[in-house]
Amino acid sequence: MATFHSGSEGQTQKLQALRRRQKYLAFRAVIVPPVCWLICAASAPWWFPPLKEMLGVRFDAQTQGWILLVLMLLMISATLTGLVITSFEDALGVLPCLTAFIPMLMDTGGNSGSQSSVTIIRSLSLAEIRFSDIFRIMFKEMRVALLCGATLAAVNFGKLMLFDRLGVFVSLTVSLTLLATVVVAKFFGCTLPLLVKKIGLDPAVMASPIITTIVDAIALLIYFAIASAMLGI
Repeated sequence: MATFHSGSEGQTQKLQALRRRQKYLAFRAVIVPPVCWLICAASAPWWFPPLKEMLGVRFDAQTQGWILLVLMLLMISATLTGLVITSFEDALGVLPCLTAFIPMLMDTGGNSGSQSSVTIIRSLSLAEIRFSDIFRIMFKEMRVALLCGATLAAVNFGKLMLFDRLGVFVSLTVSLTLLATVVVAKFFGCTLPLLVKKIGLDPAVMASPIITTIVDAIALLIYFAIASAMLGI
């Protein structure tokens, strides 16, 4: 009987820890964008000239205006991430282990998108590609995305089955989400810098934060959609 109570208490503590993790992710999604906005705002010459000179910021007024505008829009849109997690709180309560993989999925998506965007921005700066090459670039990046995503998903599936001792359907849910997230991230990573450049803005400033925000929200939606379909939650 003592063993039963011990196991029940351990499960309760694990559930409480996972719920704290959910609250932390929601808190991070809401707090981090405003902090980034404040840091950027602190470098604006019309607010804090001494800090601007101390940090050595060399953006012109138009560029800083766009930076502030984009960060404010992303601050608002980033709350979608917290709303998505909150809306699926009941599903996470049924299978709390799903919460543990949210940071991995979001970080992998952000890293994949950043890899593609940095490559495209570098090629743009060297005049190696133009907007007219967008379909050729998309075709190439989608092949790379499928290869990278499939490899990461296979390795992750084996890790979840062998080391984490999770069920087949839970492992498939996480691995398929990982594959889809990499594909989506690389799609936005290769197209957004070209679109931003086309409308006359600096892709090095605008593309990366937009990609991160979009991919985070889409990764969560894909995750919970696959979980609902495969696990019935």
